[in-house]
Amino acid sequence: MSNGDAQAPFPVKESSHTDNVDCLRLIGNTRVITLSTAEPLPWSAPVYFVYRAGGFYFFSNPNARHVVQGTGRYVSASLFYDDPDPLRIEGLQMSGRIEDCAKNGTSKTTWGKDATFAALAYALRFGISWEGTCLRQFFKLRYHAGLFRFVPETAWYMNNQKGMGHRTHVQLS
Repeated sequence: MSNGDAQAPFPVKESSHTDNVDCLRLIGNTRVITLSTAEPLPWSAPVYFVYRAGGFYFFSNPNARHVVQGTGRYVSASLFYDDPDPLRIEGLQMSGRIEDCAKNGTSKTTWGKDATFAALAYALRFGISWEGTCLRQFFKLRYHAGLFRFVPETAWYMNNQKGMGHRTHVQLS
């Protein structure tokens, strides 16, 4: 069992193929994930993201509270479809870690291949155009932001349309 499984206040159900497909559809249709830290005090921050297999990539100021408190530590994250009807609530609840993509590159000035593709996908998804060839420098200078990745270790997909309180454990790697 991983960190979040032992404390689940609901029955554990294995995901079906349709739950996995629905979960990926929800991720694809959602633009914001909320990251929550707990040390030294609880804090949550909504960030725009792009999902690539196994991780939610986002840009943030390296001095932002959720980055400082969350990098390399366990954090929680959630995303959801917002609907006024409680029977249509659908979401993803996760625990995992935040990684600094700059630390996974080949040098202090480059990202790894996966992070580079994620940054390009992020820029395209949110209509960000940049001058020059170095996307990393563009985000650093224009937005004072670095690229980070939330890597879920435990993920629960919930969908009340499938029954009130319907939750299943899903694998996102």
